[in-house]
Amino acid sequence: MKEYFKNLFNRKLIFNARFCANMAFILFFSYRGWFGFFRMGRSRITVLFSIAIIYAFVLTSAIQSRKKNSEVLAGFVLVVICAVIFAITWVFHPEYGSWYFHHPEYNLLSSVFYPTGGIFAFLFIYLMDNVKDMHQNLRIVAWLMFFYAVYQLIPVIFLGHWNTTNAAGSVSGSNQSEYSLSFGYRTIICLIVFWTEYRSTGDRKYLILSAVTFLMVLMFGGRGALLAFLLFLFARYLSALKIRSRKGYLTIVLAVAFFALWYSGLLLKIIMGAIGIFAKVRASRSLKKLLNGSFFQDPARLRIWHLAVELIRTGGVFGHGPYGDRMVIGEFYSWGYCHNVLLELMVDFGAFGLAFAVLFAAGIIWFLKVMEPEWRDMLLIFVGLACQLLVSDSFWYNSAFWAILAFLIKHRKYLLSRRAVYSITDPDTWVILQEKAGGRTTFYG
Repeated sequence: MKEYFKNLFNRKLIFNARFCANMAFILFFSYRGWFGFFRMGRSRITVLFSIAIIYAFVLTSAIQSRKKNSEVLAGFVLVVICAVIFAITWVFHPEYGSWYFHHPEYNLLSSVFYPTGGIFAFLFIYLMDNVKDMHQNLRIVAWLMFFYAVYQLIPVIFLGHWNTTNAAGSVSGSNQSEYSLSFGYRTIICLIVFWTEYRSTGDRKYLILSAVTFLMVLMFGGRGALLAFLLFLFARYLSALKIRSRKGYLTIVLAVAFFALWYSGLLLKIIMGAIGIFAKVRASRSLKKLLNGSFFQDPARLRIWHLAVELIRTGGVFGHGPYGDRMVIGEFYSWGYCHNVLLELMVDFGAFGLAFAVLFAAGIIWFLKVMEPEWRDMLLIFVGLACQLLVSDSFWYNSAFWAILAFLIKHRKYLLSRRAVYSITDPDTWVILQEKAGGRTTFYG
């Protein structure tokens, strides 16, 4: 960590391009943490000031480096492309204007094109040239979000509940809940990053932090965040595990034992007895549902998915356009989206959405096979965060979805640059690389 900060200030000018890009990255991905931690409020001036700080670093980075300039431009080109898609859809579906411009929470300026919204994550990933910097930045983000999570839990522990928003969109003191979906999704980045740190360094400090964060999400967050972590672990093992190894057999045995204990009900007695000293654990909705076998049962989501399937059937080849699901699902639930990224892509873009989803997933799998370990760890972190899109959120709002897109493009450029270096310095090696295109040794052999 010390070496990281030392390298950032290796020029006479403190605000060099690398420093500014790293600061912009940290401030963007931890925005909800530091903005909420300092209780800056929701006044227009404080919001604009906080956003201006982030983009001041972006612009300074672009001014200092021509390369950063082109990367910033690429990020804003993506935003323009998305805006054009929405504009074309509005021409053909003027009724969508009620959601595009007038919805109190999910209008385009307050969600999709908000400066700290999901689409802009593409820009902040694309600014990163050094995977080691990205690694350190995510570690800092995780610490900031962890402190914010603890800060949030203090009043909740004393009050014994959260004040939440219901499906109709109302918020009141009487609408109290023992869990918070938003808390779980904000905090899961800490769990995923801390676990990655433990697996890569073996530092037990991160194992303890992982355990503490897991309990926080388990007791006070929703099921979607826990599911994202479980899928992250699954993806991590799939990317590295050799099934016929001793470790592979052990993993399979432990997985079978876990599910046997789960369905037999013994897991409920074991865990509740072990950590029952924490009063809040007994009121944990996620824990109860996990242990009684109803963790994956959700009638509301099933109804939403049924509506989404009907929309896909009537959408044709091109789909209903962006926010096409909101007009129907929004009649029953205030958020209006499908709660599943594949369904949402198909509702919005029809067959083209399905094709994009297949190519997107195939790209992730292919890159995980050829990436170096540090690159792979970073991609898996964002894949884990994006797993919530299988059961919640919208890809238009989700930062991890757009971060993965930028990450894949960035790594592709990295691979091409390495091949270009080889072609200049060693023509014979270039021939070998060309012949082995598609294998693991193509780039790292």
